[in-house]
Amino acid sequence: MAIGSYFSRQALKHWVMATLSMIATTYLLFRMAGCYTRHDDVRTVPDVKNMYVEDAEEVLDDAGLVAVVSDSTYQDGVEPGAVLEQNPEAGSQVKKNRKVYLIINSSQPPLVPMPDLRDLSKREAIAILETRGLKVGKIYTKPGFGAVLDQLFRGMSVPPGMKVRKGLEIDLVIGTGTNVELVPVPNLSGLSKEEAIARLAEVGLSLGFENYEPGIVDSSKVKIVRQYPAASAQPAIPKGETVDIWYGKR
Repeated sequence: MAIGSYFSRQALKHWVMATLSMIATTYLLFRMAGCYTRHDDVRTVPDVKNMYVEDAEEVLDDAGLVAVVSDSTYQDGVEPGAVLEQNPEAGSQVKKNRKVYLIINSSQPPLVPMPDLRDLSKREAIAILETRGLKVGKIYTKPGFGAVLDQLFRGMSVPPGMKVRKGLEIDLVIGTGTNVELVPVPNLSGLSKEEAIARLAEVGLSLGFENYEPGIVDSSKVKIVRQYPAASAQPAIPKGETVDIWYGKR
């Protein structure tokens, strides 16, 4: 027998034994993994939508699952703390101790920026309010352009961009389109409140919404730094309208 042939047969024998050993080990590992992960221990996810989060947690715990509140959002007409969404969905087959993520209804509606409705038609203004999650309150009319003249909350003009609660009712002042007399808008920049009132009265206008820039601690040391509508030397707004102002540091 040649030495080379002997060693070839020995190498083949070792290779076959190693391969069989690897197959056996892999089989055992898969069997052990199957036992460890409990493939047969599945649970059906219960439907917990519209339940209060505390009740949902109890129901999921009884089913051998773990409730996790992952987020909250606001939905009008739904009780605060009620489950809006769940993942996995009800009826899903999952393993024991699987986490079920819940989205619940917030107790407070979010803040949204107030849109600028002035000069829009009534129909356009209502549509924009609804897209922002706001509601239309009372409708007032007054002589002026046949469009939205002002946007109010509890009788106060609400400036565009101001953060308000979603779902808030905004009253609209709509012009009748009759008896319109346009007047120029004076420049109020740098004036005090008293000076602004006098300047506006000269052209038949009045003071509207008053707001303060951030950082103001002493209201006696301020001046007007911004206004709406903007100053115009030409007739621009109906007589009797208001002009909103913002105070800043002198």
